[in-house]
Amino acid sequence: MDTTSSTILPCFDDTESSWIPRILIPCLATYDCFGDWEFWNLAAIAKKLLGASIKRYRDIVGAGETFLDKPFKELVEHGCSDADTALRLHGLLMRELKKREIEESFFGQTMRVERFLLEREHRGIRVDKRRLASVRDAANKRASVLRAAALATAGSEFDVDSPKAAADALRKLGIWEKTTRQPANSQLEQLASEYPLAAQIVKYKRERRRYRELEMICSAEKSGRVYPSLSQMKTAHGCLSSDSPCLDEAIVAGAVLDEELLELCGNSDAALESLHYASGDSVLRADLRKRREGETSFPDRGLPLECPTERCSWQSSLERTTTPSADVF
Repeated sequence: MDTTSSTILPCFDDTESSWIPRILIPCLATYDCFGDWEFWNLAAIAKKLLGASIKRYRDIVGAGETFLDKPFKELVEHGCSDADTALRLHGLLMRELKKREIEESFFGQTMRVERFLLEREHRGIRVDKRRLASVRDAANKRASVLRAAALATAGSEFDVDSPKAAADALRKLGIWEKTTRQPANSQLEQLASEYPLAAQIVKYKRERRRYRELEMICSAEKSGRVYPSLSQMKTAHGCLSSDSPCLDEAIVAGAVLDEELLELCGNSDAALESLHYASGDSVLRADLRKRREGETSFPDRGLPLECPTERCSWQSSLERTTTPSADVF
């Protein structure tokens, strides 16, 4: 969640008759104001905007330790330091939001999405565990078939998972240069367009990655729900992202049953149709036809959480979602 590395500040709006607090999270406000920075933790923001240095969690807690292992006084000082820094950032960030004329957008969209994500982290996201297991097993079977095909093409046994062993196998067939250097993923994909062995290795790695991600989701599933960490600010393009576990493959597999979350993630079919309309690409047209005819490996239920669509597309879709319960905060 985007609140983990910062303090949440209530900003009371006396123009509201009910005097409801408008929550401001410093890291999110900074992200909306300065969207191209490299780091978004409270310590980095304080250093850049205030010239102040504060300790981070890892500066206080050593390897294998938790806060419970530290003296209570030290924890109090750390908490007070964080709160003081966030309070100092509050006025500065409010001025920045107003200067950029995005104050209402921040409180009406960014913070509204954040409440929704916090609720989903707490209550969990419904998934179809049978669908997950089925797609995971299918990915594992495809990987096994591709591995066998790669060994047959190479004419000898080698560890397909090992970049070094794969590079050696390619060298034996004269596909890769005879140096100790191993091909990068991008180079391997270029070779895949010409050489069957390279193509089999690339496809095998994709299926293995898909299998591992689905296996992580299956392992994290509890009573039909998963509890990932969700964020608006971990991608350069500002789209939703998930971690522990990553839900990308579950969404592509049609195993995420949370329609409101899928609504926020957008619709990949519509995005691809727009791309085809703009480019007129014949390969994309053929792929879209296959999707419509059900020939793809997975039924599509929306974009993976990392997909680079316009940020406003999922923020505006909140107008069609249910407002989270008042007990979220």
